Amino acid sequence: MIYSKSGLAEEGCVFQISNEFGSFQWIITKHDLKRFEIQFVKFIEDKMMVLLDIHLEDGEADSVSCNIRYIFTALKDEVINNMHEAFLKALGMSNEDIEELRIKCVK
Repeated sequence: MIYSKSGLAEEGCVFQISNEFGSFQWIITKHDLKRFEIQFVKFIEDKMMVLLDIHLEDGEADSVSCNIRYIFTALKDEVINNMHEAFLKALGMSNEDIEELRIKCVK
């Protein structure tokens, strides 16, 4: 925890997480217990910022729905290209498919 007025997760709280991918700083920008909403901004140094919204809703038969929205903002062109390629691979596209798509987009 870098900063928290109460010592707990709250709006304005700043914390850092480190793992095998690096060190990331987070800010809780919204924390609404009554509406079951929380929002984070994640900073990935010299690469990107991520806005993460999480909203819980009552569901049927003692269930809860969790709505999650990510907004990625790349800070460098190379990051944009890497994100795009990773996304296409996650969709099951091969390197050849990606290259063919890249050629079509350039033309």
